Amino acid sequence: MVSVGSNPGEKFQARIKRSQMIEEKDLCEEITQATTLARGEVRLVIEQLQYHIVKHAKNGESVRLKELGIFYPAIAAKAVNTIDEVTPETITRKFLKYRQNVTTRKEMNDTPIKLANMQIAGLQS
Repeated sequence: MVSVGSNPGEKFQARIKRSQMIEEKDLCEEITQATTLARGEVRLVIEQLQYHIVKHAKNGESVRLKELGIFYPAIAAKAVNTIDEVTPETITRKFLKYRQNVTTRKEMNDTPIKLANMQIAGLQS
C-alpha cells in the first residue's frame, strides 16, 4: 500500500480557489460600460431573464442560452418498491440545474491553472 500526504493514508486533492463573489449590480455596471444600455435597462433585462428562466423551469421546460448552456428543472426523489408507491410526497427536492454548452466547456477547460500557496499550517512537516 502506498501512502500519499504527510501522514499515512492522508491524501490531497486540488480544489478551486474562488477569489470573490461578483454581485448582480457589478455585472450590471460591467455590461453598462460595454454597451450603450443604461444601468437600469441592464438591471431590468437581468431581472427578467432570471424570472423567465425560473418560470419556464416551474412549467417543466428547459431554457437554452446559446452561448452559455441549458437551465433545466430537476428533482431528487426517494426510491420506492413499486410504481404505485410513487407519489408527489416521494419527491424530496426540486431544483434548477445548469449544463454548459460545448463552447463554454471548452473555454473553461482552456483556462490556465495556477497553484496557490500549498503550505497549510499544521499539515506539512
